Amino acid sequence: MKINQYSQGTCIYALATGYTPSALAIIRISGDNCIEKFSNLFSRPKALKKAKGNTIVYGYVINPKTKENIDQILVSVFRNPKSFTGEDVLELNCHGSLEGLKKIMLLLEESDFIKAKPGEFTFRAVLNNKMDLTQAQAIQEIVDSKSNKAHSYAMKRLQGDLKDKLENYEKQILELYAKLSLLLDYAEDDIEDDIEIKSDTLQKISKEVSVLISTYTGNKLYANGATITLIGPTNAGKSSLFNLMLLKERSIVSHIAGTTRDYVEGNTYIKGIPIHLVDTAGLNEKTDDIVEIEGIKRTKLLINNSDILILVYEDYDKIKNNNFYSSLLNDDRLIIVQNKSDKIKTNKKHLSLSVHTRNGYDKLLNKIESKLIVNKIDNSSLAIEDERQYNNLIKFKDILDLVINSINNNSPLDLIASDLYEGYELIQEILGKYKDMDVLTEMFSKFCVGK
Repeated sequence: MKINQYSQGTCIYALATGYTPSALAIIRISGDNCIEKFSNLFSRPKALKKAKGNTIVYGYVINPKTKENIDQILVSVFRNPKSFTGEDVLELNCHGSLEGLKKIMLLLEESDFIKAKPGEFTFRAVLNNKMDLTQAQAIQEIVDSKSNKAHSYAMKRLQGDLKDKLENYEKQILELYAKLSLLLDYAEDDIEDDIEIKSDTLQKISKEVSVLISTYTGNKLYANGATITLIGPTNAGKSSLFNLMLLKERSIVSHIAGTTRDYVEGNTYIKGIPIHLVDTAGLNEKTDDIVEIEGIKRTKLLINNSDILILVYEDYDKIKNNNFYSSLLNDDRLIIVQNKSDKIKTNKKHLSLSVHTRNGYDKLLNKIESKLIVNKIDNSSLAIEDERQYNNLIKFKDILDLVINSINNNSPLDLIASDLYEGYELIQEILGKYKDMDVLTEMFSKFCVGK
């Protein structure tokens, strides 16, 4: 999508709620003169045109040609600049009838309203300085959030916590750059006050940015989740553990070896992390069964795409004597679990578990969390999940460290100033003050229609 495909100022519309039968549906409209324009399709045009911002007007959508009432609606009116996009905005609260919505949107098309593209409303909000780029990204991150923590962190970014922090860095860097510029522009004798260039402020910023960078992996995990695959010999209790982790009977459990011949999937949460859980067929390397052989092939593919592997066994000899299982023993993703600890002698080298009594289950969950989260994020801290922000913050920190080193080594001031200004530009790029249209195109094309 090219940026010029986003229209500016023209009247756009989109269904902001799901296209499915429901009690209510909302159609969002934005653009110059959109209130005047929509009044031609409304049963109370004068009331709508006179309506103040942040008010609601009751009436009907009408077909101007046939005078037919299409739907009974409430119109929420937002006048520029006090609206989401910074333009005049209307939100039509309609009945959730698919036929009614079709008729309304067809009328809008016929009246020269343009169907909005993904992210076009938020795009206009950024261009009209209603929010910065970190807040705009947070909107889609809220929509996509799969866990409570991911939602909470995204809400903090939407509220402007990340924006405020970055703008504080921007201000401090600009102040230091101004001092450098003064020293470069004037001889020391011409400056009345002593100006000393120190790296203390930059060192503090660098440490804070390091902490922010370290939150990326953990927050990404809370946002996108992880895949855990249960592997191990037949009849080791993988399916029983699978059902326990899902808290429901999803996989068939039997004393007969090889009950699971294909993989079974389910979704759950572990320590607030969204988990895609997979129960696989036991790998019997000597089988001639065509179905079992296919199940084994699929298991091997699943293993390659997993974040954590839980190897469940009862008899460890079945692991040592299986070439495939033994080849995984040094895999960093692996957690080895000896099941049925309530019935057999336990191996102290591995995590002991009884699915039947749940003894050892909490230890397993803690082990999973510690493997997934390298840098645990405090609930009160600020975190990032966007890859572009992450990469730019790494570049920013590298520049800060370079400038700190240059200051401490008394490098030429013009070189220090040049590097420092590059860091300043990076902060502006993250905030969206320096509007790279290619970046905006890439970002907003991933948004929902109506956002």
